[in-house]
Amino acid sequence: MRRSATSRRFRYGSLSVVLTVFVIAVVVIVNVIFQTLATRYAWFVDMTSSGTFTLSDDCRDYVADNIIPLIDADNAALSEDQKIRIIFCDDKAAWEEQTVQKYLINTATELAEEFPDHIEIEYINIWNHPSLAKKYKVFADTNVVIAYGDDYVLRPLNDFYVFNSADTATPIAYNGEKSLATGILHVTQKNKPVAYLTVNHGETLADSSFLNLLVDAGYTYNYLDLMNFDIPEDCELLITYNPVKDFAINDGISVKDEIAKLDAYMEQGGAYMVFVNSDTFVAGEFVNFETYLEGWGVDFMHSEVAGIEHCYTVKDTSQSLSVDGYTVLGNYTTCSRGANIAQAAGYSPVVFSRATCISPAEGFSAAGDGTYVGSSCTLSPILTSSENAEAWAGGKAVANASEENPFIMMTLSEKQVSGGTGYILTCTSTTFADEDALNSPVYGNGSVLMASIETIGNDRIPTSLTSKPFADSTIDTITVAQKTYITVLLATVPALVCFGAGMIILIRRKHA
Repeated sequence: MRRSATSRRFRYGSLSVVLTVFVIAVVVIVNVIFQTLATRYAWFVDMTSSGTFTLSDDCRDYVADNIIPLIDADNAALSEDQKIRIIFCDDKAAWEEQTVQKYLINTATELAEEFPDHIEIEYINIWNHPSLAKKYKVFADTNVVIAYGDDYVLRPLNDFYVFNSADTATPIAYNGEKSLATGILHVTQKNKPVAYLTVNHGETLADSSFLNLLVDAGYTYNYLDLMNFDIPEDCELLITYNPVKDFAINDGISVKDEIAKLDAYMEQGGAYMVFVNSDTFVAGEFVNFETYLEGWGVDFMHSEVAGIEHCYTVKDTSQSLSVDGYTVLGNYTTCSRGANIAQAAGYSPVVFSRATCISPAEGFSAAGDGTYVGSSCTLSPILTSSENAEAWAGGKAVANASEENPFIMMTLSEKQVSGGTGYILTCTSTTFADEDALNSPVYGNGSVLMASIETIGNDRIPTSLTSKPFADSTIDTITVAQKTYITVLLATVPALVCFGAGMIILIRRKHA
């Protein structure tokens, strides 16, 4: 009887194991089949918080409000309607092989479905059609051409994604909506605005990210030697980025006068962006340039240490992202201009490195709403330090911020002039517009600059379209102070809990 019972238990047990294995195998096989079909035929529901896979309402509205009217106006004067052509430079199957590439296909497809009379998609294998590669200067089968009539832009695949500078192979965010929208805007604009970057003062760009941002904003760009040429009539945005030499004036020694040209441009309602840095904007060596900017309310803060004039450098250990305290988070202001730009940037954190700071120039007084007014000009602080920041100069702490007076690190000046309204945006850090800051899906530096450009220049740029981060477990905006606090917390709390538990057990045992 005992052997019979054991035998039955063995048979039943074996049958249970076989059935369990069978069920697991069936589930795995069905899973694999469904996953394969879902990937092949895009069977999914977008459950991501950022809507990574789905065309956003912002993108749909932007195209409807800013692009479609341009096409309709063109087609009204033509015998045959034109469409925007989004051309993928390989067979459709090749594009669908990679999941990441399919994000872009989904966005383009939804745009074409939403606006079938204005947008169409094509898949053309450039190896079978070399004439296409020649016509549009295609250099890889992962290129995307956005064409409209005779105008086109060529975008490599990487332009639709965001990468970390430390890893240029793995995308960390999807930027397809913005890249497609700005490309479409670029080819449909009849008279593209031109941005000019001044040269001849030692200006240098760390990388091409800021130039790419100008293109995304709908501009073409060129360079301008202000010493030898006048500012062209088609200049809609003038930029001085990291100058290391002063602007010339007609002072009896030099007959060239760059400041006079700059002033004439601004009097016609010009738009001007200035980027400086505490390391290169040497105090006392930009007398002409600083004097001119003071008329727009911008006074760079200096301090004399050991008989030498130094620019302030903002240090803030409470909001620092670096050990030395000089890479800091900026705070948005609540004045109308600052609040508008903050809202357009989604209040995303912004980062400054080696920033100097601005004080309202002499003759400018507080207006009571966060702005400063003087000489028919309004100075609006856009970004400031925290109340805990210090200013260093010549290796010494020379000033402290406060809750009422944080250090001002970005401003927008506006003045009513004969040609309308002139604008000057001043940023106290050149790294604010470098690759790591502009291409990050975490920091809002790019959004702040796009919103600023929209305010002072091109009002059709897609400021509402932002990148959509992929899953990321890293913490990018935690400050050094927060890291220290968390480290101390994690080091002490578990130890205290264990000590407390041990004492309770010890006392109970002693009195048991």
